[in-house]
Amino acid sequence: MKSQDEFKAFYRTELNKAASFLEDYRLQGRRSMRIMLMISLALTLLIIWSLSTNHGVIIFFAALPSLSLLSSVYRKYVNMNKYLKYRYKKHVLQRAIGFYFDDFEYISRQKIAKVILIESKLFHKNVDRIYGEDFMRFTIGKVKMMFCETQVYRNQDLHIFDGIFITSSFNKYFKSETFVIARKSSTILKRVKKLMLNDIHEVNLENPKFEEKFQTLANNQTEARYILTPIMMERMLEYGNKIGKDMSISFVKNRMYCSIPYIKDLFEPSISKPIDFAYVEKSIEPVLLFTDIVEDLVLNLRIWSKK
Repeated sequence: MKSQDEFKAFYRTELNKAASFLEDYRLQGRRSMRIMLMISLALTLLIIWSLSTNHGVIIFFAALPSLSLLSSVYRKYVNMNKYLKYRYKKHVLQRAIGFYFDDFEYISRQKIAKVILIESKLFHKNVDRIYGEDFMRFTIGKVKMMFCETQVYRNQDLHIFDGIFITSSFNKYFKSETFVIARKSSTILKRVKKLMLNDIHEVNLENPKFEEKFQTLANNQTEARYILTPIMMERMLEYGNKIGKDMSISFVKNRMYCSIPYIKDLFEPSISKPIDFAYVEKSIEPVLLFTDIVEDLVLNLRIWSKK
């Protein structure tokens, strides 16, 4: 992994111009909206004064401009958000992530296929609708990994998941299936147990902290322990603490699947926050963190890259 100093140098030479352009646009837009809001506020105060002094004509001539200004502020806010989002992802985010990964693809409006979600067995078979954005595909060594912000619905309007979904491939085909589920995710635990019926059993591991946070289920205890080495368990605890979310992982056939509830939009700049080096660095942190999960498995388990 390249260092922070290397990324700072890259930012100065390759990204600073695009980020500064967006920051200037953001500041100008904020000033414009602030002026319109101040004028609208002044007109509102004039209307209040007119009501107390029975100047009906003033109310009429002040109300329309005030409402028009508020409408203009709303439209400008919406349009600025769209513009910042589009330009940031196209001209800053992709290039920032591309600095760390040689083989990387980003598709803004792509989503994870429904069949992949179902194959993970972390979701119900009767998934109706899937929405996704910020789809990314990486190659780490010889490993293929997919990452996507995902929303999943069941029974038309029942929202069952909103967050990050990750999948990557093993070099080994496991006949058994192993699930590492956050104990707080009772819905996923019930779903897995119901799906597997009597074929799955809890695996007791030699890490009390891991056991406290996760419940491990598998239909082959030996293979489950092969996957969940002491190093692997420590890494999962570390990542869980960094993310601050209850991630759940399944190992099915030759793939790993990981779901992480994450309501916040990870890669969308805000009108209220500066677009500078600190923001760019923070916005790509989740990508580096999630790819680290896979990279650690490559280094520590030696079971990932294709034969």
